[in-house]
Amino acid sequence: MKLKAIVFDMDGTFLDSRELIYQAMHDVLALRSIAVTRQEMAAVTGQPVRVMYQALAPEHDPAELELEHLKHHEEHLDLLQVYPDAHEVLTDLSKRYRLGVFTGFDKLTYERLDQFKLRPYFQSIAENTRYVKHKPDPEGLYLCMQELGVTPAETLYIGDGVTDMKAGKSAGVAAVVGITHGFSSAADLEATGADYIIDSLAALPKLITDIA
Repeated sequence: MKLKAIVFDMDGTFLDSRELIYQAMHDVLALRSIAVTRQEMAAVTGQPVRVMYQALAPEHDPAELELEHLKHHEEHLDLLQVYPDAHEVLTDLSKRYRLGVFTGFDKLTYERLDQFKLRPYFQSIAENTRYVKHKPDPEGLYLCMQELGVTPAETLYIGDGVTDMKAGKSAGVAAVVGITHGFSSAADLEATGADYIIDSLAALPKLITDIA
């Protein structure tokens, strides 16, 4: 395997947005007397906010729910954190590989990356306004690879969601890595296509050295 590029999912992979997303969804849905479990929320993460609400509250206007969700985010940005070792790992990998981001989040992606001084690591950022078909479709992943100038056989994709595993497999990348510190369990990641599973970003450089 000759890797030239690594593409990352964002939320739940190198940004810990679990509480930010869970609390926003809980509060928005609770106002409408809708109760959902964290497992149900996790099952729809990785997709645009509007699409998540279409799945969880199909009888309500997803555009209205999306606006409330994003307003909740703005008021609780203290819940958003960068995972330990993210900067160290990205600094290391960016010296040896081309890096990209494939996220289901929108144009606010750039603000989040800037908030934690992460944007300079990435040569391609595919947020959801830049592609039409959403995860698990690999359209955004293909966009990243095109901008990075690599083929699927030269690319590793890492994410924390079942939609990430499916997208990576559909794209035919060299390796799909699931990370368990986000929204999905190791069992769910393995069941949906993960070639390798790690528990933290700190384990990623060694894994790449072992398989590249």
